[in-house]
Amino acid sequence: MQVDAPVWRLKSLCPVCGQGSCLAIVSCPGCGRLAVACEEEGTLFTEPRDLSSAVNASGVCPGCAKVPLSSFTPARDDAILAFGLTPAEYE
Repeated sequence: MQVDAPVWRLKSLCPVCGQGSCLAIVSCPGCGRLAVACEEEGTLFTEPRDLSSAVNASGVCPGCAKVPLSSFTPARDDAILAFGLTPAEYE
């Protein structure tokens, strides 16, 4: 049996699609940088605390400039807490 890691999501509404519970917190498998991805329509936000500027998911990680943004994976809870997000901000 394979157990998948949980997908943590911001509690805020997506500024692009307007939906709630669709902003998955993801991270770069190379450098660990966090980002937020809209699961409804694919928009990516490379600054988890600033959802005012979306980027194209065809780019590369702004942290390491090596890993494609499309290769980001669900972020672990310890990485989210280390970034400074609180449990009140995500679920």
